Amino acid sequence: MVLGDQERIVHLLNRFGLGASPEDLAYYGAGTWREAVNKLIDDDRPEVDVKIAESFFDAGNPGLQRMSQLQGHWYRRLIITKRPLQHRMLLFWHDHFATASSKVRIAQAMLAHMDTLYENSLAPFRTLLGAVSKDPAMIIWLDLQENTKNTPNENFAREVMELFTLGVDNGYSEDDIREVARAFTGWQFQQSRRRGGRTIEFVFNESLHDPGNKEILGSSGTFNGEDVLDILCSKPGTARYIAKKIWEHFASPNPDDDTLDRITQTFTQSRLQIKALLRAVMTSEEFYSERAVGTRIKSPVDFCVSTARAIGVQRLERADASRPLAFGSLLKVATRDMGMELLQPPDVNGWPSGQQWISAATVTKRIAWARLLFLGEQQSMTRNRRQAPPFTAREFFRATTPEELGKELIKVFGAQATPAQEQIIVASAVRAAQGALTDRNFNSVAAEAATVLFALPAFQLH
Repeated sequence: MVLGDQERIVHLLNRFGLGASPEDLAYYGAGTWREAVNKLIDDDRPEVDVKIAESFFDAGNPGLQRMSQLQGHWYRRLIITKRPLQHRMLLFWHDHFATASSKVRIAQAMLAHMDTLYENSLAPFRTLLGAVSKDPAMIIWLDLQENTKNTPNENFAREVMELFTLGVDNGYSEDDIREVARAFTGWQFQQSRRRGGRTIEFVFNESLHDPGNKEILGSSGTFNGEDVLDILCSKPGTARYIAKKIWEHFASPNPDDDTLDRITQTFTQSRLQIKALLRAVMTSEEFYSERAVGTRIKSPVDFCVSTARAIGVQRLERADASRPLAFGSLLKVATRDMGMELLQPPDVNGWPSGQQWISAATVTKRIAWARLLFLGEQQSMTRNRRQAPPFTAREFFRATTPEELGKELIKVFGAQATPAQEQIIVASAVRAAQGALTDRNFNSVAAEAATVLFALPAFQLH
């Protein structure tokens, strides 16, 4: 399997970006695929600033409503961003450091948590790990607040080794977990109320810390939490665990030993620089092989965000960056119905992957995304609810006939349709138009054609 520059760039953007939208292809595809790698990793373009609505900080705003606002805000940032890799890595780390609002229950803490992941998504792994470990949402999520020298709690100690660094059963014992818990005693958060809302921040409470000697992973000392994070990041098992997880998430399952050894060595020699690891994956020939290209099932966020960005709706969002538009809410509804809700991973292991995304129920919702996207139509068990179309589709397409629109949708969405499938998509557009393609029926015709397109088995893959 030999891919040309443009095919490699499309693959890069599908896996490490937020889909191969025409806008992203114009920017990242202006040179060779290696130049596209450099642009993705070293992107220094100014980000579009999206402020969360002021009502989020209103003291009278109910907690559940704030969480809903925050979800919509983050989906909107996925649409509007000019730095797709940074947001793609935020999604990866949100899964890796899975923290759910259902337990945290403080909306400002979840806002700060997502900001922490975003700001450190491409930072050295030790920097990211330290920032997340001190994050109040994480402290709540894994009960660090209850971890004191008199009442130790091992939840964070277990997960920082099992899920965040070394991996399951990788060279540590129950004794190590107990000793690590002692090292993290005194890691707390505090809240204060100020005008404009509540602030929440990390504090180290020395009076609750166990200063005694500890035996951790073969080392002895009066370790604290920072010392433990240093120890964990120095272990070869951490580099290999993170390298394998990144490869399996972005490339393909079960990398061969040579590939994993090579990218792990690069990661280790860089002192756990995430950018170095990503570059090693992006420039690996195995990443462009038949095992990797077009074989990964799109997550609900992949599915919905990539199609919205492919149309070009980010132009609308950027033009109205000071006020929320419909797309954040649409994405929140659609991805939730498909089984993935940002800020709400199912447990400490994060979301499922691969074939687990596909079932009779979730495929139905994937197909229904066409009508939600173009018509604002939400389906329920008893009836359909349709709001005004969230945008005027005609301004994003050149088609003047239903036949042209069907073909243009296939091209815009990058769909791998056979000639027979293309005929079916075009025929659905022609039937929906009932003659001519007009301003009045443009969104409805696009929705009907996209409904058929989104049902294609190949469209579930990237």
